[in-house]
Amino acid sequence: MAAHTKFLTVSAGEALSLKDVEAARRLHRRTLRRAINERVTRISDFLPDPSPRTRQITSIPSTSRPKLRVYEVEDEG
Repeated sequence: MAAHTKFLTVSAGEALSLKDVEAARRLHRRTLRRAINERVTRISDFLPDPSPRTRQITSIPSTSRPKLRVYEVEDEG
């Protein structure tokens, strides 16, 4: 069990616990998410206001297909 709770870092050679690695990953994800959200808000300031574009999508009338007919075939062999 002890083998699964410790990791060795390649650069420093010091042991880290799994909790430390998970916490660092969570912090990194939060930081990235904040940066992405900031960029999205900055870009949205430059974009025009979204106006309600109501475009009617006309549905193509479906032509009803005739039912598939099944025929019984006699074996000639």
